[in-house]
Amino acid sequence: MAGFGFGRFLRRRRPAAPGPGGSARPPLRCFPGWAGSLLWWPFPLDYEETALPAELVSELRDWEARWEARSSAAMGGDDADLDAGTDADVAEATEQQRQLVALATRVAEELGAGYCIELDDPDAQVPLHLPPRKLRLASSRPGSPDVVAAFERLEERLRDDLYPERNAPAPGERWYAYAPRTGAFFSPRRRGRRGKPAP
Repeated sequence: MAGFGFGRFLRRRRPAAPGPGGSARPPLRCFPGWAGSLLWWPFPLDYEETALPAELVSELRDWEARWEARSSAAMGGDDADLDAGTDADVAEATEQQRQLVALATRVAEELGAGYCIELDDPDAQVPLHLPPRKLRLASSRPGSPDVVAAFERLEERLRDDLYPERNAPAPGERWYAYAPRTGAFFSPRRRGRRGKPAP
């Protein structure tokens, strides 16, 4: 595996608010999940819509296929030698996560400044009952024009899902739910109270 220089990347151990000149966009999350894509923003992205280089897309798909095979074997007991608790398995999973960091670094480089990739930190020693620490990668250089243009199109199409706070009701307006069978309207209430028909 080729070495990746992090000198031109901002590497944070914990997610933080963007600093001066930082990305105000939601982070692009990178993780496996049997979705056919490792890239989530906020949903799994179709690689063809991202304009990422074919070689990188192929490597992302190969990594996910290896992860799915290993995870399926662990869950299904298909491999008698696979024991999720052994040191070798933990080391293999950590190495696999480091490979994902290398791939995410390449995605960040293609996206350039203004975008951030978030994924689990393979080097964090976190107890199992706690959520994993996150690692954020962002390039300080301009990205590939085709990839940036593709992500700008995606951002425009997914705007309502990426920025739900922008869809909040205006002053004097409110959210409600409608039950078509009964014709009842339900307004959100404080925790512990049931909705009642709206006036």
